[in-house]
Formats: sequence, C-alpha cells, structure tokens
Amino acid sequence: KYDKWEQYVQENERLEKEMKEQADEAQRQATYQSMMRRRPPADDVVAEEGESIVAATLRRAREVKEEGSELYREGSMYNVKKALATWDQALLLSERTKNFVKYKKDPDLEEDQGASITSEASALQCTLRLNCAAAFLRLKDYHQCVASCDEVLATDKTNVKGWYRKAQALAALGNRGDAVEALDALFALEPDNAAALQLAKQVAVSGDKRVTDKKALNVRARARAQPDDAANSAASADSGRGDQPAPES
Repeated sequence: KYDKWEQYVQENERLEKEMKEQADEAQRQATYQSMMRRRPPADDVVAEEGESIVAATLRRAREVKEEGSELYREGSMYNVKKALATWDQALLLSERTKNFVKYKKDPDLEEDQGASITSEASALQCTLRLNCAAAFLRLKDYHQCVASCDEVLATDKTNVKGWYRKAQALAALGNRGDAVEALDALFALEPDNAAALQLAKQVAVSGDKRVTDKKALNVRARARAQPDDAANSAASADSGRGDQPAPES
C-alpha cells in the first residue's frame, strides 16, 4: 500500500510539474506575441546622396523618435500607446545602427567615426528608454516602467531621471523598500532634487525590513526638510502636465 501511495504522489508531482511548465510556456508565448504586436519591425532606410547606410539608419532612428514624441504630446492614451510602438521602432533602428558598425557593414567607415556613431546610438537608446518609462507610467504599467529604467541604469548609474521614474513606479506598486533604495541613489547624485523630495513625502518608509535604517532616515529627513509648495512646483515642472511625465529632448 505504501508503494502505491508513493507512486501516486510521484505521479501527482509529475503532472503538476508538467502543468506548470505548460502554463509558463503559454505565458512566455503570450508575452512574446504582445511584444511583437507592440513592436513593429524597423522600416526600410533610404540613404540620401553621399550618406552612408550607417548614418542614414541613425538619422532615421532620430526621426522616428520625434514622431513618437509628437504622438505622446497629443496626450490621449491611444496616442501614448502609439508613441510606445514608435519608440520601439526607433530602438530597433538604433540597435541596427550599432550592429552595422560592429559587423563592419560599411567598409568606408573609419574606426573613430564608427565609435562616435555607436556612442550616439547608445545615447539615443537611453533617451528612448526613458521615454518608454514615462509612457508606461501614464499607462500605469509600472512593472514595464521599472524594466525600462533598469535598462537605462544598467549602462548609466548616474541617470537621475532613470532613478526618479523607477522610484515613481515602485511607489505606485506599493514596493516602498525598493522605492526608497531608488530615491537614496538619486539623492546621492542630486541631494536637492525637489521632484524627488516631493515623491519622498508620499513614500512611507517605516516598517519595511528590506530598507536599512540609514537610508530610510536619510530619505525621510530630506522629505521633511522640503517645503510643500516648492516640491509641488518642482513635480509639476518635471511632469510637464502635472501627471504626465515629459518625453526627453
């Protein structure tokens, strides 16, 4: 009887494992399909007379970024979603630019020119990801906002807006501990950032064991030292329209 029960338990565990794997695979497929619907393929690039394909691709990426910014500024949720898809296209174009340089698709491109173009493309990607983070905040897709900010911060730990928008999203998710971590990193860069001080006022940092007392007290002390009217003014200036984060230039 014991052997039969053990066999039953093992079979049950195997079926549960298979069902979980199937559910995980279905979730991965759904996420992939959603990403592909939101992320159209980069359009064909036509170089102007005397322009290399590498320079033309980077130029087109900048143009597409501006198209997305125009959509975002129109303000409707529909256009914010369109802006996200457009910025994703610009990200693809900028990544294609870097690959052209990396794999020497333009034999006439000098090494120093290639390094400069790669740097410009990387800077553009940083801007685009910050824009995406702002759009995700508007759409209340806070997990995606955090992911976009993390991509920025992975290459630039000194990006203030990356830390700020990450803190905003984490606070909205109720993840106060990690929000404090992000604010603490921001204050190390800009101790008097008024918009972050206003956010710190809204984040209750007591009682979260994941946050060191020093960081919690640091954020709370800065928040208490900030006048309410000054912080509100700064938050509005950062967002552009009160609750709408502005896209990067």
